Amino acid sequence: MVDQFADITQDKQWIHTDPIRAASDTSFGGTIVHGFFTLSLIPHLTQIMRETHPLFDNAKTRVNLGANNLRYLHPIKVGAKIRAGLTVVACQKYKKFENITLKASIETNENAPIKACEVELIERTYY
Repeated sequence: MVDQFADITQDKQWIHTDPIRAASDTSFGGTIVHGFFTLSLIPHLTQIMRETHPLFDNAKTRVNLGANNLRYLHPIKVGAKIRAGLTVVACQKYKKFENITLKASIETNENAPIKACEVELIERTYY
């Protein structure tokens, strides 16, 4: 998937796509996942949390409004296991919709959980 992401985005930097060079020329020990690829996985990894949270029970449609405070805190090695967390930070209610700010994080779980990515996502939920 990392190679496919590199092809689609034209971000073929060797630290993502050349395992031999990345193993010898970086301190990562191999290739690492693109930061924006990590970010793009958040909706998929948090879908069940969104579907089961009472805040989204009556939602007809949800759209992304943007993101705040994106940080890549630790590289994720290609092939590493990851997990996501999601916390509701704020809700602004309007007549027909609500803006919801969520704090999302991705951890890599190699030896011990290490936070790899953190971002505030703003979603508009229509009822």
